Amino acid sequence: MTDQVRFLLAEGLKPLFEKGHLDSSLDRLLGRSAGFLKTSLRCRGPYTSCTEKDLANVQKWIRKNMPEWLEL
Repeated sequence: MTDQVRFLLAEGLKPLFEKGHLDSSLDRLLGRSAGFLKTSLRCRGPYTSCTEKDLANVQKWIRKNMPEWLEL
């Protein structure tokens, strides 16, 4: 599973890292992507918030590259 997490961080979340997303925003996004977190994507500063479009893009990437993540 460590290899999968590395792959997700290196490839799946790369566009979000490039946009400056960190910590709380990615935690919320990943929780929502996997379907076990029902919170909003909105974060307090200094963190930038991911958007619903970011969520859709990550979910699409996960479904294509590591669908087993959605079965956790």
